[in-house]
Amino acid sequence: MEPTSENILVALKEKIVETQQALQEAGYDPTLVREQVADLAGNYGGPALDVGTGACACLAVMMAQYGLSVTAVDHASSAVRNAQERAAGNPNSNLEVRQADAAQLPFADNTYHVVTAFDALCHAADARSVVKEMFRVCAARGAVVITELNDAGRDITRHLDGGFQNKLPALLAPHCENCQQLKSIHHVTFVCEKK
Repeated sequence: MEPTSENILVALKEKIVETQQALQEAGYDPTLVREQVADLAGNYGGPALDVGTGACACLAVMMAQYGLSVTAVDHASSAVRNAQERAAGNPNSNLEVRQADAAQLPFADNTYHVVTAFDALCHAADARSVVKEMFRVCAARGAVVITELNDAGRDITRHLDGGFQNKLPALLAPHCENCQQLKSIHHVTFVCEKK
């Protein structure tokens, strides 16, 4: 018997809950970092774009709860369906979830005041193209805010991205006028103002 898309979605939701519980028990909780990023995004105002939002759309939902108009994108249809379901459960927020290839975003230049990616860019097949697209759709005087796991975060989550956060400065430099790094226990956040 072949699994249906509904069964796949249910299994994905169960796996997310299991993983979140195991990580919290191990001392990993990205909630405070997401709050920090949502607060930073609020400084730039909306509209906001969350790239690689994932099945939980956690950052996108939080930014919408902070009052921003948010578009969230992911390339995986199962993640998008789950994120759309979660967004529908927040009727007071202005959040739209769409399926899109982050290396070819379907938005006009300079559309968003802030563009975010939370633990997502390390999964991109072509991170250079994704970064270029994030800056393309970011408005002048806007910001691109990228959060990735640091060494401690990769250890606790058993993530094998090969220290992606160390590669980010070189990817950001051609597009970024002022880049600040904010460090937390398990993450590093790059806040980059568009050139």
